[in-house]
Amino acid sequence: MLRTTSIKVDHVNDLGWTALLEAIILGDGGPNHQQVVAHLLDAGAGQGLSRSWPGLGNAVA
Repeated sequence: MLRTTSIKVDHVNDLGWTALLEAIILGDGGPNHQQVVAHLLDAGAGQGLSRSWPGLGNAVA
């Protein structure tokens, strides 16, 4: 589903969060959230935090 659109799966919002990060942090771990996480990963969502994530400085390589 996500591969057939022009959606940038690793887009970073104004808070510095990606869709994957939001799905994990804000999700309840239920089946719907697990499915969202699986779709994002299948579409190539990055699994690491970038160095530009607010508040982390250079703590993440």
